[in-house]
Amino acid sequence: SHFLLQISWFRRKDFQLLTVGLLTYSSDDRFQVEHTRHQGNWALRIKSARKEDEGYYECQISTHPPQSIFVELRIVEAVAEIIEAPDLHINEGSTLRLECKLKRATESPLYVFWYHDSRMVNYDYDDGVMVSSNRQKSSILTVRNATIRHEGNYTCAPANAKQSSVYVHVLKGEKPAAMQHPTKSANDANMTPLDRFLTVYLCVFLFPIVKYVVF
Repeated sequence: SHFLLQISWFRRKDFQLLTVGLLTYSSDDRFQVEHTRHQGNWALRIKSARKEDEGYYECQISTHPPQSIFVELRIVEAVAEIIEAPDLHINEGSTLRLECKLKRATESPLYVFWYHDSRMVNYDYDDGVMVSSNRQKSSILTVRNATIRHEGNYTCAPANAKQSSVYVHVLKGEKPAAMQHPTKSANDANMTPLDRFLTVYLCVFLFPIVKYVVF
């Protein structure tokens, strides 16, 4: 007779049974299992992953005797950094350019919102604002012909990352030689975490292990 193998996921730090087959046994609905038929892979999906989810997870296969595969999960918190932070001085009429880079990011963000004080400005095309991105996980805000109304606090707020801010001073009638350059400073302490939408997959590929045992 043929017996299908059962795949179970456990959290090792408290030996909690999370899933058996496609069923979830954890009271925490962030844990789900995903299985791709005919490919032999089972994935433990953890929605909105938290720091406390770190640790070892066990994938147990119901062979005789049982076989186990252990996976260590580490949660990495991405942070945004505006290169020009914490202060930038520019002349009135010049171009304002702010670059926001992601550090410790495991994937590109779904979006990056820019705020001038409390107002989102990604689509302020009529005010000369342009937001672009590149493959290096960074977002660039550009304002041509900056005026005094562009002075204030600018915040880069990516998905899945702590935000970063810079204060822009627009100097009226200053000569270029009088411009002050930004001072590098760690601004992580002033960042407020955004709600995370991070999804973690723990994948186990079972081939060449067979899906059933023949007796």
